Amino acid sequence: MAYLNPEKAKTVINLAEYAAGLGYVRDKEKSTRSAWSMKHPLSGTRIVVSRRKNGHWIWFDPNDQGRSGTIIDFVMAEKGLSFKDACSELAAGDYQLRAIQDAPAPKAKSSIDVSVIQKRLNQFSPVLESAYLESRGIDSETYRSPIFEGRILQGFKAVVLFPHFRKGGEACGYEIKGPNGFTSFPGDGEKGLWVSRIPKGANTLLIAESGIEALSYYKVNRPSNTILVSCGGNWNVNTSELLVELASLNGITKVIGAFNHDAGGKNLLSRLKENLSSVRIPVTPHFPPMDGGDWNDYVKQFDMSN
Repeated sequence: MAYLNPEKAKTVINLAEYAAGLGYVRDKEKSTRSAWSMKHPLSGTRIVVSRRKNGHWIWFDPNDQGRSGTIIDFVMAEKGLSFKDACSELAAGDYQLRAIQDAPAPKAKSSIDVSVIQKRLNQFSPVLESAYLESRGIDSETYRSPIFEGRILQGFKAVVLFPHFRKGGEACGYEIKGPNGFTSFPGDGEKGLWVSRIPKGANTLLIAESGIEALSYYKVNRPSNTILVSCGGNWNVNTSELLVELASLNGITKVIGAFNHDAGGKNLLSRLKENLSSVRIPVTPHFPPMDGGDWNDYVKQFDMSN
């Protein structure tokens, strides 16, 4: 397997053009002569790219201080790869550099290669032990539950992956979560829905804002006959359509909105009710008891094992 000298990679590969090859575009209004602000139109991820006087290309995520570094760190964050695999991919030239363009007017969403996403996910195994999930108050009995089999994968180092699916059940991307608030989504994928296994006789659909919060809700409440779902943060244009399809195909008669107990969570609840009005399924809110918190905040504050 080819390997790339990390020091060489920092200078010979234009990080901005690499990001553009993954679909990132420059935000002209937020960019300067020495630093380019770039945003991915599908995932919404924003990065700032610049070049030091010594020729090293660097980047950081203005919304997450834990996401920064060189071209190799960027590949690891975007694609969920180990350091060695990221170096090997760059050494093999398995990428496309594109000239930087300003963000265009909104257009139809470009297609993604689901075979690439699925091949990448096949490299990872189900989570059996996770210091990261344990640190979030989620015990092994919860994340090893049959309802989550194959829906939580062990990524590189300590991170975990939550695969997202689109129409037809194809894997279309994955949410990456890790220590110190690390969160990411690959730029060559798209957000769909993270969905638990579907139990026989399921009649309830529970929707949380993230996979971590869905796991936390399950630990506290142990719902039966329930499909647990996460939209991975902000909803994209397909989220509502996917939720309607999931509810309709599985005979769902009740939907629970397990959102954050704050203004944002209440806005999501209103949006959920509006989007499911076409199938006339009642939506019930189930906010965590803590004002301003989410279900993981609740789990971490109380020992739910007693």
